[in-house]
Amino acid sequence: MLAMSNIALRSWGLVRDIKSSRRLAKFVRLTLRIRNVLQTKAHCFQPVRRLTTGTPHFGKLPADLPYVTGSEHWKRKVRSVFKRFDLNTDGYVTGEDYVAFGKRMADFRNLDGEKAKQIIDKCLHTWAGVAGNKNKITEDDYLQSIHSLTIQCCFRPQLYHGFVSAEFGMMDIDGDGLASKDEHVAFFHGMKVPMQFSKEMFVEMDTNKDGLITFDEFAEGFLDFWFTEDPNNKYNHFYGPLVD
Repeated sequence: MLAMSNIALRSWGLVRDIKSSRRLAKFVRLTLRIRNVLQTKAHCFQPVRRLTTGTPHFGKLPADLPYVTGSEHWKRKVRSVFKRFDLNTDGYVTGEDYVAFGKRMADFRNLDGEKAKQIIDKCLHTWAGVAGNKNKITEDDYLQSIHSLTIQCCFRPQLYHGFVSAEFGMMDIDGDGLASKDEHVAFFHGMKVPMQFSKEMFVEMDTNKDGLITFDEFAEGFLDFWFTEDPNNKYNHFYGPLVD
């Protein structure tokens, strides 16, 4: 969730053949709109009360979410996510880490060839949005940049919809618009989080108890994780247990 660059936007063209390309393409269009707003210094958006067809119907609308103060608990959550994606534990998150994440997901599902490449491409797509014009990101950079984004009311709707789409696209391995229990386990396996924690979080995310996670269910957990600071929030382990 860092600043987006022309380099990142060009890289998104590499994933047009992925099954979930409609949602990923929407991410590109949204980030282009964000860049235009930044350039023109537009006023903050007003809360959107009616969303167009195909847009996730969040339980909480973006403008309704609380201001993030940057509490110690919130910082712990962000640092936990950083460590989840720093797969080689060198103190940086890089494109190579996202490739390794995708490979672990593919290996868990016994996928190779073109199917494995599709997973890795989706991970690199997300990395492009995260990295902006950077080749690697430090933990402090990650923390500061995310906090900066969470307090910008002007760009909340676009940022939320874009990043929810990108992350859900990584979890939705087969591109059918739903995340199964096995796909969720694969997502956690990609971050080196044990299966038992996937099972626990899946139960929380599957609010209608049909054995699948919809885009809207994923969005609810995603938004609660990033934009609330309640130590007792049920989505605190959205990316696995918090690190010390």
